[in-house]
Amino acid sequence: MLAAVTVAALTPPAAAARGDGEAHASAAIAVAQENVHVRAGVARLIINCHNAPCRGVVKLVAQLSRPSGSERRALIGSKAFTLPGETERALFVNLNREGRRLMRRVKRSGRYILLEGPGLRHRTVILKPVRDFPRRLAG
Repeated sequence: MLAAVTVAALTPPAAAARGDGEAHASAAIAVAQENVHVRAGVARLIINCHNAPCRGVVKLVAQLSRPSGSERRALIGSKAFTLPGETERALFVNLNREGRRLMRRVKRSGRYILLEGPGLRHRTVILKPVRDFPRRLAG
């Protein structure tokens, strides 16, 4: 005996409804870890994509203070990414001139910056410089 099988497309719970009643599947959001290590002007951040494939742009934004006391936002690096679902991957972002200058003044504890962009959960991360010191020879 043959039975009829109906396949229905599942929409995620975060699907947004348009005015005409149709639903869109919302894009998956990638999540970045809090600590971002910087070596030689390249920031290495780990991003995870849960459930569905993710695509977006990572933007590293620093809030810099002016001599007048006000603050300005400066883009110090950006990179586009595409990840398949259920993966975690390192993303290498080249810092621009202003970002490299900022990292020269940063101590070991790091510098808080904003991580934003389409397809990515916005959050504050810590840029930490990785400095390789030569090992001392045991005498």
